[in-house]
Amino acid sequence: SGMRQKVALAATFAAETPLVILDEPTTHLDPTARGVVLELVREAHRDGRTVLFSSHIFSEVEEVCTRAVMLCRGRIVHETTTAAVRRRHRIFAERRGEVSPVPDTL
Repeated sequence: SGMRQKVALAATFAAETPLVILDEPTTHLDPTARGVVLELVREAHRDGRTVLFSSHIFSEVEEVCTRAVMLCRGRIVHETTTAAVRRRHRIFAERRGEVSPVPDTL
């Protein structure tokens, strides 16, 4: 299925269209191929093309998208920038007290 995904992506990016729609484009791809896909998305954006990128992997969305739209049951429930999402969803942790030593054997 990974090879089918690669062929479909190649055909999608080869077409010189102003709009590219990608639904979970990195599914079934190895890490190297995922990186290539994300670079192709950035390249399409630099070329002035609009890319609709649907994914459940928010790290990929953050990496290549400038705006994020959240859907619930097919309806837009929130629209924002990915930078704003990143600012609002930071988790901070503080260690208090001593840390137990790591055991020599398990």
